[in-house]
Parts: sequence; structure tokens; C-alpha cells
Amino acid sequence: MVISILRTTLLMVILRTKVLMVILRTTVLMVILRTAVVMVILRTTVVMVILRTTVVMVILRTTVVMVILLSTTVVTVILRTTVVMVRLRKTVANVKLRFDVEFKQQTSGNIARSPNYFQFAQF
Repeated sequence: MVISILRTTLLMVILRTKVLMVILRTTVLMVILRTAVVMVILRTTVVMVILRTTVVMVILRTTVVMVILLSTTVVTVILRTTVVMVRLRKTVANVKLRFDVEFKQQTSGNIARSPNYFQFAQF
């Protein structure tokens, strides 16, 4: 009878240790799964950050390109208008010079030909 009690006690101890081992194994597996899930979350977070920074870099690059294009366009327009203004000034100066020369020629010719010129010249 004592032997049977010892046997059942020993069986209970063995069963308890087996149950404890199963609990420990499942606990270890749960910890491993949690760390795996955390690692996946961290990886996706890192990938999202990389994608966001890539998008920001693309936006910044396109902004820089747009600024460069706009500034070169503005500079080109300013240069073209400056060239046009210089040409217009040159043309206006040429026209004014021609007009002055022709006016002086006509005026001096008219004074010499007019009868009043001879009257003033006699005095």
C-alpha cells in the first residue's frame, strides 16, 4: 500500500513536471512569437520611414527643379526684355538723329530761301 502511494505520488510529480514543462514551452513560444511580431512591426515602421523620407526627397528635388526652372525663365525674360529695350532705345536714338538732321537741313534751307532772310541779312 505504501508502495502504491509512493508510485502515485511519483506519477503526480512526473505529471506536474510535465505540465510545468509544457507551460514553460508555451511561454517561451509566446515570447518568441511576440518578439517576432515586434520585429516585424519595427521593420515595417523602418520601411515606412524610409518611404516617407524618399517621398520627401522627391518632393524637395522637384521643388528645387521647379525653382531653378522658374528662376532661369525669369532671368531669360529679363534678359530678353533688356535686349529689346536696348534695341528700342537704339532705334529711337537713330530715328531722332535722322529727324534732327533732316529738320536742320530743311530749316536751314528754308531760312536761306525765305525772303525775310534776305531782309535781315541786308541789315
